[in-house]
Amino acid sequence: MAAKPPPQMPEKNAPCCLLRPQPQRRCRAQLLRQRDSESGFAIGAILFLLTMIGVGGAVLYSGYSQILRTNIAITRDNAAKNDLLAAARTLSATSALMNGGLNLQPPAELPFASADAGKLPGNYAASGTTGSPTTVGVMQAAAGTKQLDPWNHYYIYCRWEGATSPGTDPGIMLITAGPDGVLDTKCGDVTAKNDDRIELLSVAQTVDRANVWQYQTTTGGAEVAFGITSNAVRVTNSGDISANSLTLAGALNAGSMTLSAPLPVSQGGTGATNAGTARANLGAGSTGDNLFIAATA
Repeated sequence: MAAKPPPQMPEKNAPCCLLRPQPQRRCRAQLLRQRDSESGFAIGAILFLLTMIGVGGAVLYSGYSQILRTNIAITRDNAAKNDLLAAARTLSATSALMNGGLNLQPPAELPFASADAGKLPGNYAASGTTGSPTTVGVMQAAAGTKQLDPWNHYYIYCRWEGATSPGTDPGIMLITAGPDGVLDTKCGDVTAKNDDRIELLSVAQTVDRANVWQYQTTTGGAEVAFGITSNAVRVTNSGDISANSLTLAGALNAGSMTLSAPLPVSQGGTGATNAGTARANLGAGSTGDNLFIAATA
């Protein structure tokens, strides 16, 4: 007779109903419980994986957001600096001299009371409490400059009508309250406070940055001038030009010329204010001078 095959051993994790005969209903319940347990382990792994993906995504998003915020902050800061420089140049070019050139007169400001209150930076009213500015406010819309900074607040404008000599007094100061929108810098400060930004020009610097000035004399006659008062080139409303020196690359054609001092012989002149001295300076002796006078009498 053939030998009977050895009985098969149940799997290690087989439910007890396969090890010991039990009613079919109870065995089926045990099998279902085991399947649910194994399914639970699979769902747990999937949830863990999803959690890790979410954490990684949050870290990446946070890093990207930080970079984006930093780039925006840098862009706005650079825009504010460029606005301040451009406004300072424009205000300098449209300034004037008054009192016969003794004082600087920057363009007028727009008073705070006439500005949009919702766009004024915090603490704006304290801006003029130091530095003794002639006036303080914001730049006018017609000034050709940007009135608002990148954070949608007015640039503060301090102006002085200081002396052109020696020109070391402040002339123009522009301030932005920066990202926080609160003005911490005052007209009397020489450096920006907190996150503010400034552009400060002395009277001499304002004059140096000017293009052409509209200049009023003390007698009411108008003229334009270029440069610092001590050596400016001036053109009057009648067409007269005055300058410390004049260099020409080509020929000079003039209907007439009046010299305040004789032109030296070395520069082609006579070095004299009368004919006799001119002949002597050009080398004429007494005999030649007498002959010249006799011939031209």
